[in-house]
Amino acid sequence: MKAILFLSIFLFFAFISIKNEDWTMPPQHFLFDDKKESKSQLIVFYQTDNQEFIKETLPKIKQYCTDKNIVLLEKNASEGLPLELTSTPALIFQNEKGRSIYAARYTEFSTIENFIRTSRAFPQQLSLNQKKDVLAYQNGRMKTTTVLKITPLSGTVPTNFDHIFFEKKAYKAIDSAMQLFDYQKETYLQKTDRIYYLDFHPFADKSGKLFLSYEMYSQFSCTVPVFSKIKIPLEGTLENAETLFAQIAKTFENEIVSQLKNAKNGDAYKAVSEKTPVISWKNLGLEVSNNLETNKANTDFLGKKLAQQWAFGGAIDAETPMMAFHFQEPLDRYAGEVKQIKGSMQLNDNQELTKGFFEVNTSSLTMGIADFDHKIHEKYIKTGRFPKATFTFDKQQIPLAFGKTTEVNLVGAFTLMGKTTPLTMATQLTPSIGSKGEQLLITQATFSLNITDDFGIKGPDGPDPAKKTMNFFLNFYLECGL
Repeated sequence: MKAILFLSIFLFFAFISIKNEDWTMPPQHFLFDDKKESKSQLIVFYQTDNQEFIKETLPKIKQYCTDKNIVLLEKNASEGLPLELTSTPALIFQNEKGRSIYAARYTEFSTIENFIRTSRAFPQQLSLNQKKDVLAYQNGRMKTTTVLKITPLSGTVPTNFDHIFFEKKAYKAIDSAMQLFDYQKETYLQKTDRIYYLDFHPFADKSGKLFLSYEMYSQFSCTVPVFSKIKIPLEGTLENAETLFAQIAKTFENEIVSQLKNAKNGDAYKAVSEKTPVISWKNLGLEVSNNLETNKANTDFLGKKLAQQWAFGGAIDAETPMMAFHFQEPLDRYAGEVKQIKGSMQLNDNQELTKGFFEVNTSSLTMGIADFDHKIHEKYIKTGRFPKATFTFDKQQIPLAFGKTTEVNLVGAFTLMGKTTPLTMATQLTPSIGSKGEQLLITQATFSLNITDDFGIKGPDGPDPAKKTMNFFLNFYLECGL
């Protein structure tokens, strides 16, 4: 679970100008009229039991949607909702690019904002999350699973101690002790289902006494446990370890039920009843429209020559991240963005793109959760030692022209934390005209990284290869140099 923090490691990559160490972004040149009617929608399904959300969070969401020109639709879940929504409150963001379902604490508004911003750029695929060898509790439509972890016995370990045998006996005792949860060799979770991580830490002293400390993490936080008995372990012997595990299992089960009602930390998601009508997105009038408008160059510029020097300008619009990222589905709820990028590209006399250099400020990555961001910066990507990550390409000959979108694979070198590796990005380049009549080069790109194989980083809990694969989406413009 704690490995989720690693996903930030990929934020690093990006584009940026190397000439200047000032990360202040240049003035924004919007490509689109931000006063046009927005096609972005935030749909909120809730039940009467979601009082904490209704009183505390919903007013903030209403104000945010008003400020950001997002259409807010409030729905009573008891009247019916799509099958993949299993608990409430359920937040769904959709625009012309697709639909995403929020899966985090509703009390952390910065996380909701991060969800909306990253979903604008890079919508989720909404595939199911496969879990194996878990204990699962079915309550109405909502499924809650537990992932067990027993660390190796520490302290004075007997010479004939068999950890695998010890672990199997512990799992069996935990399964038998839990009343609501049943063992499932394989199960599938929706975005609005829930996961809790149960960690056991056995320690044996010289006299053969066993100390069993334990803690529980919500899927929404891998840094701070929602329940912990690390400092007050249960005491016994290796011979009666199964009894200790069974006792702790009952405690965990009661605590999970309590956490599902914990409105203060945002874990209080209410299960949707099996009697609730199932209504499709289409029948709710919420089908995703694919009529994405494209920006067209001013006809006065068609046929005119492009500038040769281009400098990084910024985001195409203020509410869409310049660089968004998330793990491969079904782990794409783990997402964030990079906020400080700079860079440049160069064309030759034949209006061909030949080279570029981009750089990212690694400390500008965010997942919308302060404790995640701090630990990622300090422990995993070591922003103090490695404040920048770069991507460079050269020896290209890519013809560009006003009013034409060119699709190309940019092949270059990506450097992070002192390691350089080849990287190919699927890129769309569109020379265009900004709202002030200036030349702009619209750049949209996608790429993936295998963080485990390429960088030795363990990903979040989940299926392979999803837990290894980080997907990126870049959406920015460059402007011609002076």
